[in-house]
Amino acid sequence: MVSPLAAPMGLDHLQLTDKVAEVACCDVVEDNLPTISGGSSVDNVMLERAASGEAEGLALALERAVAGPLSADAEAAAACLGAAADVAVPDAAESDNETMGHDEADVPAPKFRKLSCSEPPPSVRSALRPELLAALEARNTTFLPTAAAGAGGPAATVVAVEDFCRRTIAAEQTEDNFYVYNLATVEKLYHAWGAMMPRVHPCYAVKCNPDEGLLAVLAALGAGFDCASEAEMAAVLALGVAPERIIYAHPCKPPKQIRWAAAAGVNLTTFDTESELHKMAAHHPGSAMLLRIRADDPAARCQLGNKYGAELAAVPHLLETAASLGLAVHGVSFHVGSGAKNPAAFVAAIESARQVFDLGLAMGFDMDILDLGGGFCGGDFDGAGNVDLGGVPAAINAALDQHFPEDGKLRIIAEPGRYFAEAFATYACFINGWRGRTVGEASEQHYDYFITDGLYGSMNCLVYDHAEMALRALRSPLLPAVSASDDAALFPTTLFGPTCDGLDTVCRDVPMPRLRNGDFVLFPKFGAYTAAGAVAFNGIAVDQASVAKHYIYA
Repeated sequence: MVSPLAAPMGLDHLQLTDKVAEVACCDVVEDNLPTISGGSSVDNVMLERAASGEAEGLALALERAVAGPLSADAEAAAACLGAAADVAVPDAAESDNETMGHDEADVPAPKFRKLSCSEPPPSVRSALRPELLAALEARNTTFLPTAAAGAGGPAATVVAVEDFCRRTIAAEQTEDNFYVYNLATVEKLYHAWGAMMPRVHPCYAVKCNPDEGLLAVLAALGAGFDCASEAEMAAVLALGVAPERIIYAHPCKPPKQIRWAAAAGVNLTTFDTESELHKMAAHHPGSAMLLRIRADDPAARCQLGNKYGAELAAVPHLLETAASLGLAVHGVSFHVGSGAKNPAAFVAAIESARQVFDLGLAMGFDMDILDLGGGFCGGDFDGAGNVDLGGVPAAINAALDQHFPEDGKLRIIAEPGRYFAEAFATYACFINGWRGRTVGEASEQHYDYFITDGLYGSMNCLVYDHAEMALRALRSPLLPAVSASDDAALFPTTLFGPTCDGLDTVCRDVPMPRLRNGDFVLFPKFGAYTAAGAVAFNGIAVDQASVAKHYIYA
């Protein structure tokens, strides 16, 4: 019996064990989960289910279960964070080891010293559902005072994040780049999605940013997951997510990974070619299938229709082939392109999907799933705290009501990636070096700075995602203060990445104040298609596994 993607899932689907993890974040896959394949086969990837329930053996051991209410008062978080600011720091000219005595100079200080405050204030603790609170606490999330206050809006959150960056730099005396992930943003975006498109259940596109904390929070909130590979499915299953909450949304899959999905119980996938149908018939004939059709927004940031999506003229033959192979087509998927902005593109795609649904129903298929794909812009909040997706939700809702009226049977999902991942991340990069130069007949003063990440790291988004970055300077608390007039004077600035490649240039002629070695550059809204594509070229560790990250709730 085919088991397509489950109905909108409640928090009870997140299986929590009573094991206690003694670490801040656990990423160990249980022994009974299929391993990441070097050459997996049907024999070595069979998934043994625990006697106490199918999903229980896949659960992630969380740090602790939710206890009773805190004894601290509602200002505990603010008091703890204030204490973190009192860390003694060396003078600007001193390094980590220069602050030590002569005999201790060769003993390195701990690279990362955690800030002391990570307890949620009682008001926050009482407002969070237990599964979400457990996910946050298991990752040593720092709850900032704005979370307790519940006021101030987006502007207050920006200030809180910058202040947290300064405190982190002071406490750790770091010379490295680091991420700050605001998990409260993810929660707000999830609820905003439900308010904007109540019929559409989000399945987060893991490829956009596979950060374990982000996945855990979305899992606790009840999201589904769009996975494109065995590794992505394994990461989600390791959190205790039921396989019914996963869509294997890749139209061209390696046979060994199809077998892995079958063994793991992932029974929903996409196709757009006859070749894929034959592979599925051979390796996972019991899977529910969604026919991906081509749908393009010409204004999308990244086009996908040139590679994936069947033309409408090819649909009859593909459905006939599926029927002849005994495969169960359950619906239609499409993707209008990453970073789409044109509501009309979604409307046209939904109209085309209706045609395919009607043909599939006429051929005897049980058409009960519509996948709107991705393409949703990065979720962000305006000054009033509202999310604006440029008219796309209203257009989708109207098109669904017209072409797919509510019948109590149809499941509608989507695959947002950057919507959840973009705004929740702020990236801080350390300045390693600088030079001044004069340009033109007027001898205009320019400055170049060399920072700790670039095009081979998280800034790969400039190449592959056509990103438009915003950035701002962050004065290091380890350096002498700078006057307001010095900060107000702006100069054309170029940022270079850390590698030996001359093409490793992050930006040119951006107005910035005069900075120093040891100051930082902040990149807000920097979570989508950034760290996910980073590599350690030149041996410079800027890949996702190497860069420090801090979880906050603000």
